[in-house]
Amino acid sequence: MLRRLVLAGGLVAVIAGSGALTAAPAGSADRGCSRPDDPIRVAFSRDDYPHIIEHIKESWDLGYPKVLKINREGADRRRDKLLNRRDADGDLLYPTRDGFDRDEAPAAVLRKKADADVEYVKSSENRAAGASLGGQISGYCDGTKVKYRFTR
Repeated sequence: MLRRLVLAGGLVAVIAGSGALTAAPAGSADRGCSRPDDPIRVAFSRDDYPHIIEHIKESWDLGYPKVLKINREGADRRRDKLLNRRDADGDLLYPTRDGFDRDEAPAAVLRKKADADVEYVKSSENRAAGASLGGQISGYCDGTKVKYRFTR
């Protein structure tokens, strides 16, 4: 069943699922959002986001989950905690590099803990993927389950 058509970051994504949609409780911070029973599908194009997709798949091989949950609250704090980790000598584990971003898998907005895998990805690809992810989950409540779908 078709749920939503989203245009974000140059990517058109169809989010599908068979579960019923439920509204957030009145007065919640998620007012006006949807909470489907089944996971929503976040689509990434293999042509547009090859390194992001590769990193997501690598994170699965490391044991990170394939089904995630939207968790916006504290995402910046989780990201900062991860990216500011230091080794025994006090050096950053993931220093910045010109032209590259430190991609996290799972994304901070889709996890509860600071822990995630980090890879260097060209800034343009990482930022476009982040904008696409943000656009695709924008109408959904925190706690909504998310699965990735990779397209051509």
